[in-house]
Amino acid sequence: WLVTDDRRGVLAYGRTLAGEEAIVAFNASDVAVEIAVPAAGDYRAIFPVEDKVVTVSDSLRGVLPAHGARVWVRE
Repeated sequence: WLVTDDRRGVLAYGRTLAGEEAIVAFNASDVAVEIAVPAAGDYRAIFPVEDKVVTVSDSLRGVLPAHGARVWVRE
């Protein structure tokens, strides 16, 4: 687990398969929450889909909508 926060209802984990790395984050709460997930490198959001690549040195940051999720893949 990369992030677990029961108070805010947030969970994030990483997975690697065939050399591809993904970070998946969930918000189980009734309100939008800001999240910071430990990571370094170039990432693209694939859910919801975004065209930009984000370069991070210490953490991926974003806002998860209420009852929402986000998936990033390392470029």
